[in-house]
Amino acid sequence: TEIATKTPAQLAAPGEEEAVERLFGEVLERGVGVGEVRLRSRDGQGVPFVFHGARLMRGGDVYVVGMGLDRSEVAAARTRIETLGSELRERLDHITALHEIDRAITGSLDLGLTLDVVLLQVTRRLKVDAASVLLLDPSRNVLVFGASRGFRGKVLRNTALNLGEGLAGRAALERSRVVVTDEGELRAAFAAESKIQEEGFKSYVATPLVAK
Repeated sequence: TEIATKTPAQLAAPGEEEAVERLFGEVLERGVGVGEVRLRSRDGQGVPFVFHGARLMRGGDVYVVGMGLDRSEVAAARTRIETLGSELRERLDHITALHEIDRAITGSLDLGLTLDVVLLQVTRRLKVDAASVLLLDPSRNVLVFGASRGFRGKVLRNTALNLGEGLAGRAALERSRVVVTDEGELRAAFAAESKIQEEGFKSYVATPLVAK
């Protein structure tokens, strides 16, 4: 009785009015219709239904009668499956990246080639614009250029940072990740490095890589 007094738009969940009216219009025009729409529950929430409708003539009036199958659990299961699929793809990408890096390490004695493969995987998997590797020179106890990818120029080629100097030096000294997402802080950190500032970075992450 409650539903019988509602218009199609009143039965629809917010944003679904046109879809519901279109389905009801199809039923009135063709005599039958089936479609998946979101209907409004008593508490105002949108609930996914598969609606089977038919046109009924009674006493000179035209009615739409039908049956709705609640697909909430199906929709929730579908969302969960899509989430699991995304997680599995991400894990597979991670395993693939590790495999590529492992092959580079075991298959070549060329450190430059190995670092290039590492940076290729880092920029591709983490979706970052640029990345670099600084190596510790034990004879001078400074960080020097190892490899880079994604930079516009050769700004890091002459790098020589003391441990504790700059963001990368701090990460190496403290053996902890350094993350900067504030542009003002980033500009201040590279105030003396105009070439770095010209790269236009918005955030920065330095992570120590410790060989065992």
